[in-house]
Amino acid sequence: MPKERFVHKLTEQDLDRLKEFDKEVNDRRVHDRVRATLLSHRGYNVRKIAEVLDVNHRFISNWLDRYEREGVTGLLDRPRSGRPSRVTQRYLQCLAGAVEKSPRLYKYNESNWTCPLLARYLKRETGIRISEDWMRIILLRLGFRSGRGKLRVVSPDPMYDKKNAVCCG
Repeated sequence: MPKERFVHKLTEQDLDRLKEFDKEVNDRRVHDRVRATLLSHRGYNVRKIAEVLDVNHRFISNWLDRYEREGVTGLLDRPRSGRPSRVTQRYLQCLAGAVEKSPRLYKYNESNWTCPLLARYLKRETGIRISEDWMRIILLRLGFRSGRGKLRVVSPDPMYDKKNAVCCG
């Protein structure tokens, strides 16, 4: 049974900083930690917070302890062990530059980039090989979407949108 544990009494300034921090970081895990801290401030015990957030109660206690020791930065993810990523800053720069241009500029007979095509191009440019699934994840993290393109009509006529709205709108 988890012990009754609550975060220290938060001031209005603490509450504002937590809410602002949550917006700045924009990470689901950090969002859960901020929510846990705010719920504890409102009188929810560790067991109830764990139930609301659907996580183990030990995590909640650890998050509250880290918040009290380190402030809002204690709610950020800690570095994890494991193999360092093969994806370098140069790789990300090449990727960002490539997706903004047509694959035809790089001598590919394709109109649009696909994850396998990007992975193949970047292996040629950087020597770093990654899977198409990892490429999709990297693109999402950079704010790009992968998927089927949408057709749209483009006209040089400056009145096209107005004419189209009247006729087809």
